[in-house]
Amino acid sequence: MFWLWTAVALAAPAEEEGTLSVGASIVGEVIQDSALTLVYGGTSVAGEGSAAVRGPQGLEGTVHLGYRRLGGTMVDSTGTAGSVPTWLWYAPVAATIGGSKYIGTAQVFGGIGPALVIWSEQPDLTASTGSSGGKFGVLAEGGTRIPVPGVRPSLYDPERGIQGVAIEISFGYRYSFRSYSSCQGKSPCGLDFSGLRFGAGAKVSF
Repeated sequence: MFWLWTAVALAAPAEEEGTLSVGASIVGEVIQDSALTLVYGGTSVAGEGSAAVRGPQGLEGTVHLGYRRLGGTMVDSTGTAGSVPTWLWYAPVAATIGGSKYIGTAQVFGGIGPALVIWSEQPDLTASTGSSGGKFGVLAEGGTRIPVPGVRPSLYDPERGIQGVAIEISFGYRYSFRSYSSCQGKSPCGLDFSGLRFGAGAKVSF
């Protein structure tokens, strides 16, 4: 059975120019901002979605969108946790340009592009207002895609419907730009959403 699946995968055509694909992944992030990790912890896991268009010569343009909501406890000036609950949500958005190459049946890919993290924090759940903002940055990401054997275009209408399904494993790093000119104290200032990213999910090509 293994050799049959391998033969089917080898027979599957490579993605053509203009192919649209959508993906869903479980992504873990390790944030490096000590102020955030002190209150909310350094790691989180959440679902993210993506959409990509394949261009000429293996080029790819991809849009990434995610959402995370974290809960924690406010700390005092000494770094000691108190009893006042707080929460933070942030939505990482990015648009990367990169390329991919087939190595056997697997597809290796990588890309880089601008990123934006939209965030909102409620530092005291009894307060009527919180704070919010956005952080620009850069996302670099790479990984591999392994096709699911047996999923191929329809023999009756090969130009329509699902062209293939692949398991996608990715890793990357998001760098967030911090403020230098508007700091009243220590520079740089402001929240820092820079961090490592690891993901696993599926990609469907049409």
